[in-house]
This record gives sequence, C-alpha cells and structure tokens, in this order.
Amino acid sequence: MKKLSRRHPNAQVRGGLYSRSRLKEFHDSVKTYSARFVRYGVCADGETTLLSNVQMDGQLMAAHIWIKKNMMETKLHRKLRGGDLLFFEASVAEYQRQSGSKSFGFINIRMKKIQANNGELILFP
Repeated sequence: MKKLSRRHPNAQVRGGLYSRSRLKEFHDSVKTYSARFVRYGVCADGETTLLSNVQMDGQLMAAHIWIKKNMMETKLHRKLRGGDLLFFEASVAEYQRQSGSKSFGFINIRMKKIQANNGELILFP
C-alpha cells in the first residue's frame, strides 16, 4: 500500500489512485463531473476555487483540484458554500505548475446544477 501524502492526507502520493493523472485519459474531451466546493482562494494569477472529491460516473478522478475563476462560468445566483455539490461539464487540459511539474486540470467549465447543503437545487440551462 502506498503512503499517504502529508500535504493532502486524503490523497495518495503522486501517481497514486487519487492523482490527477487519471484525468489524462480524458484529455481534450468534454465529460460530466461532480465535486464538492471547499473554499475560495487567491493565487498569483487571481481568484481560485477549491473543489474536492472530483468524480466522473461515481469514480474518483482527483482528491482535489483548484480552478481559476476565469475557467468557470460566473452566472452563479449566489456564492458557493462549503459542502455544496457541483455538477459540471468540462474539458481536461495539461498545464505546467509553478514548480515546473505538469498536471491536468479543467478548462471550459460549464455548470449543470448545484445541490446546496440546505437542500436547494439550482439548475443551469
């Protein structure tokens, strides 16, 4: 069994079961994903959104992923709250991290629906 990463205790080490490298096989194709909203953040490139438990068809694709604000539609009716479940379509693209290593992330994100913690369901056309 692989050791758990100290940085992300719920994720296995690089290249492990929950590594974003699983997204590689869906490079340049549009698929539907679900993920839990964790929090907003800020990086050198601007505002970001942290999502966890990223799944496709019930299969875990990544333990977490940061998304730049300009990659997401901004038509949300309200601010997201911790634990909100998002359903979205997106393409997978390779990118280079600030450290120089390569990884995979989402581009062209199109929200489908949000299941809020309070039971509210928000649908997008």
